[in-house]
Amino acid sequence: GGIPLDKVSTTLIVNPPYSAIHMAMYLLTAKREGVDVSSLIGTMMNCAITQLVGPTYQSGTHFFPVDPAIKIACDLMEYCLQHIPRWNIININSRNIRETGVNAVQEVAFVFSLALEYVRSMVARGIEIDRFAPRIAFFSSVHIDFLEEIAKLRAMRRIWARLMKDTFGAKNPKSCMCRIAVQTSSLPLTAQQPLNNIVRAAIQTLATVLGGSQSVHTTSYDEGYALPTEEAQVLAIRTQQIIAYETGVCRTADPLGGSYVIEKLTDELEERVMSLMEIIEKKGGFLECFKSQWIENEINGARYEYARQLEAGEQIQIGVNMERDEEEEVKINIFRQASDMQEKRIRSIREYKKSRDGDKVRRALENLTKQVKEKKQENILPILVEVAEQKVTAGEMSNALREAYDFKVHYV
Repeated sequence: GGIPLDKVSTTLIVNPPYSAIHMAMYLLTAKREGVDVSSLIGTMMNCAITQLVGPTYQSGTHFFPVDPAIKIACDLMEYCLQHIPRWNIININSRNIRETGVNAVQEVAFVFSLALEYVRSMVARGIEIDRFAPRIAFFSSVHIDFLEEIAKLRAMRRIWARLMKDTFGAKNPKSCMCRIAVQTSSLPLTAQQPLNNIVRAAIQTLATVLGGSQSVHTTSYDEGYALPTEEAQVLAIRTQQIIAYETGVCRTADPLGGSYVIEKLTDELEERVMSLMEIIEKKGGFLECFKSQWIENEINGARYEYARQLEAGEQIQIGVNMERDEEEEVKINIFRQASDMQEKRIRSIREYKKSRDGDKVRRALENLTKQVKEKKQENILPILVEVAEQKVTAGEMSNALREAYDFKVHYV
C-alpha cells in the first residue's frame, strides 16, 4: 500500500556526500519492494557546492571537504547513467546562490561556471557529453523584477545551448536543453504588511511561466518570516492553478518572444553573464574562485549593495521603505510542529538501531572506511549500497566517509 516507486517521479533534495548515501537507501527500498531500479524516475539535487555558497568558506566546508564531495557527486551521476537511465543525475541549484543577495547576472554566471566544473569532470571520466548532458537540470530563483526575470530564463537557455554545442560538441538536441525548475525568491517577501507577499508571489510565478520554466514552486506569503503554514501553502498552489488554468498564458511557448524590450533585455543579460563567466574562467574556474573566497567576497559585496539600495529607497519595497504603516502591529501566524515530534523521532531511531545486528553494522562501517581509503578512484555507490543493507544510518555512513578522507569535524 506504499508509494509505487516506479510510477512516480521522486525529487530528493540531498547533496554530497548524503546524496549518494540517500540514493543507496532509495535503491535498497526499491529492491525490497521488488521494483527494478532501471525503472525508477526522479531527480537528485546532488550539488556539492551551492548549499555552501553564502556562509564563509570555513563554515561552509566545516562538515565535509569540497574535493571528495565533488568526486562523490560525479560517482552518483555515473552510477545513475549505468543503472538508473531515467534519473536526472544533478539539479544544480542557483536559487540558493540568488537568495544570498546576488543579482540576476551573478546568479546565472555563478551557476553555469559551476555546471562547467561538473561537465568537465564527467568528460574527464571518459563519458560522452551526449550521454549525460540530457540528464542535467537546474533549480533557479525568480525575483521581483518582472521583465528581467523573464529575460533571465530566456538567456539561460541560449547560453547553455551554446556551451553544450560549441564548447563540448554536443550533437543531441536534448543535451542543449536547459531544463529549469524555479522556486520564487523569498527575498522580496516582507514581515511588514505580509499579505502584500501574495501579490508579489503571484507576479513572480507569472514571470516564471512567461520565461518558460519547466516547473514552479510558488513560495508561500509567510516565508518572509517563518516556515509556511498549511493555509499559506494551499494559497500558493491556488496561485499556480489560477495562472495555469484561468489566464491562458500557458497556451503558447515563449509568448513574449519578439517583444523589443524582452529581446533587448535577453541580449544584455546574455552578454553580461558571458563576460562574468570569462572572468571566472580566467581566475581558474568556479571551484578555484570558491576556494580562494573570491565568490564569497562577490556575494558579500552584492549583499551590501542590495541592503544599501533598500535603505536608500533606490529599491522600492512597499510597506518597508514606501507606504509604511507606522502603527501596524504585525500579526504573524507561525507554523508550529507537534510538540512531541522530536521525541518521536529519537525513539524511532533508537528502536531502529536496536533491531540491527551490531557486529554487522560495525564490520560494514569498517569496510566502508577501508574501501574508500584504498580505492579512492573507484565509484563509491556499490559499497554504499552494501553498507545500507546492514541498516546503517546516514550519519554513521557520513562519519565513516570523513574518517576515510582523514577529515575531522571540530565542534565549538
